[in-house]
Formats: sequence, C-alpha cells, structure tokens
Amino acid sequence: MKTDADIAEVVKLLSSAKFSVDEPDKYTALMFATIAGHKEVVWLLLENGAKTNVVNGVNKTAVQLGSFVGQHECVRVINNHFSISQLEYYTTIKGLEKVPKLDPANAAPLHGLISMHTIHPVKVTLSLRSSCPQLLAAQSSVCRVLQLLREKMEKEEKEPQALKMHCLSFVVERCAKNGVDALLKLLLHCREDGVAESLDRFLRQCLQEYPNLRSQLLREMVATLAKTPPVSQSSYQLIGTWK
Repeated sequence: MKTDADIAEVVKLLSSAKFSVDEPDKYTALMFATIAGHKEVVWLLLENGAKTNVVNGVNKTAVQLGSFVGQHECVRVINNHFSISQLEYYTTIKGLEKVPKLDPANAAPLHGLISMHTIHPVKVTLSLRSSCPQLLAAQSSVCRVLQLLREKMEKEEKEPQALKMHCLSFVVERCAKNGVDALLKLLLHCREDGVAESLDRFLRQCLQEYPNLRSQLLREMVATLAKTPPVSQSSYQLIGTWK
C-alpha cells in the first residue's frame, strides 16, 4: 500500500533533472503506475510531462493496459488530465491579434472546469454557477478556445478529450443563452414516471452537433443512446458514458 512517504519519494524523483518519466523502455513509469492502480502517482507523472500515447512491446498504451486490468480510476485520471499550460497558450497575443483568444483571468476557472471528472450537463452547469460564473460572461471566447482544443485533441487522436471539449462548450453556450437557473430547471424536470426527457434531448442534441462524424467514440455513444430508453434521474442511466 502506498503511503505519503511513497508519494513524497515520487515527487523527489520527478524533481530530479536526471529522471525521465518516459524512459526508452518497453514499459514507462506511467504504465507501471496505471497497472498498479496508483492514481496519485499517475497524476504526478502526467503533471511532469509523461506522454500518454507511448506504446509498449505489444503496442498498448497506459490507458489500454489500465483498462485491461480494471484500473478504471487511473484510466479516468489519464483521460481527464489537462495541463493549464495548454490553456496559457491562448492567453498571449499571437500574430496579428490585438487581444488574446482567452482572457488570462479566465484561464484558471476554465482549467478547473476542464479538469472535472464528469461532463454530466447538470454537474457542469452547477459548477458554472458556483465556481466560475465569469466564464459565462466571456462565453464567446471560452467556447472558441474549447473548440480549438477539440480540434487539437482530434489531431492528436485523443477522442475522449475531444468529445469532452465539445460537450463543455455546448453546456457553456446553452447556459449563457438560456441562463443557468433556467437550464437547470429544464434539465432536472422529470415526468411523473421519473423520466427526464429534457436531459435526454439535451444529450442527444449535444452529440448531434459534434463536428467529427467519423469519431469512433461518437458512433459508440450514439449506438448506446439508440438502445437506451430516456434517462431516469433516479437511476442516472447513461451517466457513465459522460465521464
């Protein structure tokens, strides 16, 4: 069992200029940490530059290895990891721009939103209301940056992250357009039998507007939705596909 001392030792190693998180070997440190289920170490490795697309001798990434052995928490950490440095790129003026694409003051709040381990529309909307309402005031630039990140993730073949950026942009746009409280009321409304038709329609519309129709993940989610009855708030069906 890992202890605080173990984590401290990892931090010490990562702080060493002589240590690389991606040694040229068949298995990387990220792969070992993922297989072992050490999600704190996985996060530290990612924060220190560990690459997620490296493959081992049988052409498997850390995510694929973690999924195979059932370390889903570690897989979720990898899939949801997003360094704030990726946002800071958009906070500086580039080329002929007169202003940056993203106000530097919005980088930290947006990073917090992106780092959430769920993209359930209700949870994202609640987070926008309680933790980062300023993002709604800058909805146009925030959504633009999220879409640029989506395009970047698609080029890097990171489908879960790309779809996540699209979903976050979709929720931010709807919150700014309809108002947070009005959207929450809509999403939480249920029929007498407990079926949340509005939430179901919201999920389907979000997927319908995803630009990359060739995405394998999108096709899998559409197929799942096609086989699944409207969402019940009590059972939270389909929420797993939005994590």
